[in-house]
Amino acid sequence: MLKKSILIIATLSYCFVYAQTPKQNFAKAEEFYKNANYKEAITLAESVKKSLGRLNPKIEALLFMAYHNNEEYLKAKIAFETLKRLVPDSLENSDAFILYKITSDQLDIQLTELETAFDEEQNKIPPSLFYRRTICQ
Repeated sequence: MLKKSILIIATLSYCFVYAQTPKQNFAKAEEFYKNANYKEAITLAESVKKSLGRLNPKIEALLFMAYHNNEEYLKAKIAFETLKRLVPDSLENSDAFILYKITSDQLDIQLTELETAFDEEQNKIPPSLFYRRTICQ
């Protein structure tokens, strides 16, 4: 019993010493983003978002940019729309927000191009079955 108690105490102590706060994890996520490691930035930022249990504009901004740079355009669009809901109009119309607006405009173009390519692919007319049978014979 004593050995179990010591093991539990040691494990808990290790967890407390090495546990990272959301603020520390967010700083790491920013560092991953700055080093163009977007996948790790996304993973860590999503973890911070989950641990906080609430939305945060800094996290959404980081997710928006990381998703965009990682070519996850639908997730980027969702993050941007969430970010817009979190910031006051005065900030959304400020110079500090201009990078996000420019990136959002680029994102809209990219999404439109993807939608057009998808529609074109869907509208291709497959050859008739009769044509296929005559070729195979």
